[in-house]
Amino acid sequence: MNINKIENDNKVNVFLALIGASAFELLVSLVTPYDVAGKSYNDLTKLLEDYYKPKHSVVGERYTFSSCNQQENESVTDFILALKKLSINFEFGDSLKNTLRDRLLIVVQSPAIKTRLFSLTTTTDLTWDKACSEAQAMELAAQ
Repeated sequence: MNINKIENDNKVNVFLALIGASAFELLVSLVTPYDVAGKSYNDLTKLLEDYYKPKHSVVGERYTFSSCNQQENESVTDFILALKKLSINFEFGDSLKNTLRDRLLIVVQSPAIKTRLFSLTTTTDLTWDKACSEAQAMELAAQ
């Protein structure tokens, strides 16, 4: 069913009938002390969207990323994945890969990997991808 083809007078009623009991209860909670029926379709969908997709604090996300350190028993691969996950809401644009690379170089636990990565920065343009593959290869070779 395409809700856009429903007349505006009926959109709220059709929407409320289709969303299910748990979503309806959530909407009631979100609009209280007002009545759900008194809200427009756009108001109701915005309330649900804001609830399910809260806005992120870019500064907070960057703080969490900058505080991330490789744990003692965490593999380089798992740490790289953690950095990627933390950078999702970063909004660093073109500098994201350099920021990821720099964080890996700064906090990787293995002195041998750290030394190798830093040595590569003096001879080549060490990219994020190259830093990841070098660190993972060294860790694998050490096992």
